[in-house]
Amino acid sequence: MELPVGDILDLLFGNFGLVVMLNFNCVEDFCRTKGVPLHIEHPSSGGLKLLIKAEPYSGEVGEGLWNRMMLEGLSLESFCGLIGGILEDKTILQ
Repeated sequence: MELPVGDILDLLFGNFGLVVMLNFNCVEDFCRTKGVPLHIEHPSSGGLKLLIKAEPYSGEVGEGLWNRMMLEGLSLESFCGLIGGILEDKTILQ
């Protein structure tokens, strides 16, 4: 769901809150079907880590990209396309 700019600004500045219920297993499964080896971990210190575990490269999805998905309505399809494109372009990863 895409949000209008005004709503995104209201969220960022705390004018209203948003509650999201997300099944991380479904997110991981969806990404895997699109060829993106996403693993979501919940460290004991709190929060979450989104890891791409691909050979020979691995990495962590930055908080900014995750926030963009949540706030700007970047679809999981677009997310998988972006990560998949990065994994395919070996020049980016060197």
